[in-house]
Amino acid sequence: MTEVTTEAEAGARTGAELLFVSIDLGALPALGALDRNTVALRALTRHARMLVALPSMPNAERYLYYRQKRVPNRLPSQRGILPAPQGWTADLRVVRMSMSSPWQVVLAEVARASSPVAYTGAALFALQQLLKMVMSWQQHRIELARAEVDLQSRRDELALRLMRESSKLVGQLDSEAADSGGKEQAMAFAAQHPVPDDLLDSVENLDDVQAAELILPDDPRATGH
Repeated sequence: MTEVTTEAEAGARTGAELLFVSIDLGALPALGALDRNTVALRALTRHARMLVALPSMPNAERYLYYRQKRVPNRLPSQRGILPAPQGWTADLRVVRMSMSSPWQVVLAEVARASSPVAYTGAALFALQQLLKMVMSWQQHRIELARAEVDLQSRRDELALRLMRESSKLVGQLDSEAADSGGKEQAMAFAAQHPVPDDLLDSVENLDDVQAAELILPDDPRATGH
């Protein structure tokens, strides 16, 4: 299979238009496992979309994302499903999906202007970087487990990693209708504000992420050929 990827540099728009994600669900995955990982991926996608819009959002809307009430005692399949406010940024759509394990999904970002259909790439890049952080975290989590670090300490470290990665991403992403001061303020906001529990739940609920790569539309993983 041909491997075609495009790496995005900080502050630059990527030449790729699709995001390939591979998650190991084990042999003959249960439907519940697919549901749990789909919900977790949706929560990460929602966070990625918020990061794209953060520099141009009023402070009140920034706090809304972090402070809105979550449903208490949620089942794992119910976590991370709150929709993002309308108009924040482009939507992500499924181009192709393989139901076997590893579970493979190819995502595209549909631009704000639905006609004609175009791709902007910002949310895809943000989601890719968040998934790369998850891959790093999953390996580190194994090391922490071997060191018998308690669960709350592990969760606190995960939250800190997400805060740092979110702030870094805001600085890397293009921000429409935002000056440099607005971006710096948004970076500080992301670095200092607690990560929502449903996002932490989602990262912890994801099975092993094997790949998160930006690919071109003619890549065999996108076309299935």
